[in-house]
Amino acid sequence: MVNKKHRAVFTAVKKDLYLSTWLKYYSRFFTDIYVINTDPDFEDEQIKRAHETYKFTEITDYPNPLYDHNTYNDNVKEFQKKLLEKYKWVLYA
Repeated sequence: MVNKKHRAVFTAVKKDLYLSTWLKYYSRFFTDIYVINTDPDFEDEQIKRAHETYKFTEITDYPNPLYDHNTYNDNVKEFQKKLLEKYKWVLYA
């Protein structure tokens, strides 16, 4: 079994109604969880509520409020590359 500290999981969200469900599932397997908030200027109640229940790091360095898919893909690749400098295994889901 791989040590949980050697792996991380991340996702990207924009006004995501399913974030708590996602966190509930993946927090069973990962201790290092990252959530890219693609619209950090929008005050998202889902993200606020999720912080009350789950431990995760919110990333706001990749704004994409229009949710352009090319920008989205580039941001996900860039963030995954950064995580792979620190972790042996990185899952994007």
